[in-house]
Amino acid sequence: MKLTNRHHRKGSWTSRGRLAGSVLIIAGLGLSTAILVGVSGILYASKKKQAEKLAEAEAQIQQMSQLRKEAVNKDADADKAKATIEKLTREKLAAEAAKTVAERELAKVKAAAGLAEAEKTALQVENAELKIQIETLKLELKAAKSSNPKAGYRQLTSRKLTPKETCVNNLKQIQGAKRQWAQYEKKGPDDTPILSDIFGVVKFIKTQPYCPEGGEYKLGKVGEHPTCSHPGHSY
Repeated sequence: MKLTNRHHRKGSWTSRGRLAGSVLIIAGLGLSTAILVGVSGILYASKKKQAEKLAEAEAQIQQMSQLRKEAVNKDADADKAKATIEKLTREKLAAEAAKTVAERELAKVKAAAGLAEAEKTALQVENAELKIQIETLKLELKAAKSSNPKAGYRQLTSRKLTPKETCVNNLKQIQGAKRQWAQYEKKGPDDTPILSDIFGVVKFIKTQPYCPEGGEYKLGKVGEHPTCSHPGHSY
């Protein structure tokens, strides 16, 4: 009877042990499941957060790319505007240079016109002087013929020029050569020739004239009469 009870107690303890072990296993499995679920939740949340950060980073990258494109476009527009400004500046400088050249040419034309007018006036004066000289000679010739025709004619035709008259004729000849030089070289009234421009074998006066009384000639400007240093030798 006692053996039977011991055996029965032993069997109960064994069953209880097994039950307790099963409970521990179940509890362990539940804890593991909870841990796995928690870890999965954490991983999911972390993954979602990373995905959000990745999306935010991509958005920032796209924004930066857009800003970079805009900056490049602005630089291109700035370079284009700069090139346009430089082109307009070059065109402006070219126009100003052309204007300057045109103004110089106009000044030359005006100077040439002024020179031509001055030459015309000088020629008119010279013609008037020659007419006066011719009329004077006619009167002298007429007076000489009335007294002694042959002697008077011979005296008038053989009369030599005075040193002053010779010098003045030289100065007039030089002035005419200066005008021819100005026309040929397209010079203005304020330009001054040198001796080699006027005198020479292939120049406007073959042999340089000299004052009979030792005066020194000065050519002067085209718009001025040449002068002689001897007193009274001028026209």
